[in-house]
Amino acid sequence: MRISFVGDSITEGFPGTSYVDRIQQAFPQHTLINLGRHNDTVLSLYRRLRSTPLAPPVDLCFLWIGVNDTICRDTPTYRLANRLAPQQKARDDTSFEVAYRQVLALLAPYSEQVVALTLPFKGENPASACNRELDARSQLIARIARDSGVALFDIRAHLRPHFEASAGDYLVQSAAQALLDAFLLRSDEALTRIAARRGLHLTFDGLHLSPAGADLAAHLFADHIRMLENANRTPA
Repeated sequence: MRISFVGDSITEGFPGTSYVDRIQQAFPQHTLINLGRHNDTVLSLYRRLRSTPLAPPVDLCFLWIGVNDTICRDTPTYRLANRLAPQQKARDDTSFEVAYRQVLALLAPYSEQVVALTLPFKGENPASACNRELDARSQLIARIARDSGVALFDIRAHLRPHFEASAGDYLVQSAAQALLDAFLLRSDEALTRIAARRGLHLTFDGLHLSPAGADLAAHLFADHIRMLENANRTPA
């Protein structure tokens, strides 16, 4: 089976640990295609997919995108980084929905089955104001998927109890620090060490996955893939 993973830096696996690589270890018989890109938003992903032909087709495609459209860090360096970034963010729910539906339309002929995912957490405290915004945006994704006849994988619901157990408030506030992290923290050991120092467990900076977070995400994806495989084998 050919499975693609479409998303941002969390899917790309840089910075942080790649959950896609972990899934490949669990399914060596399948071909996995990583289509994650750092800083992608829903709109920038749409433009990327529109300009880059998706071929050959795949059997299954997971779409995990949209967390970068919610801005949770209002510091001078992040405001500057956002102004300079080429990836345009959705202005509101309406523009987010339009772009998300456009992405789904591009993926439909590429994959036999498309699965939309709810959003990851920003900061390991699910009760934060930022995560309440992401809860609402995840509900919007669920509605879009339902209206579009696309399967939904509510990974946020599966991740929530693990983040509630952690409840770390750290979220990197400096774009310079985020850049340093990306280039200095390359090993699982270094990522685990900095996560612990920051009071985190599943991420190392509040967003990107630590080795423990990648293991958990891969486990959840693997369970979902097995569920879909079993459903496809079941006679109608």
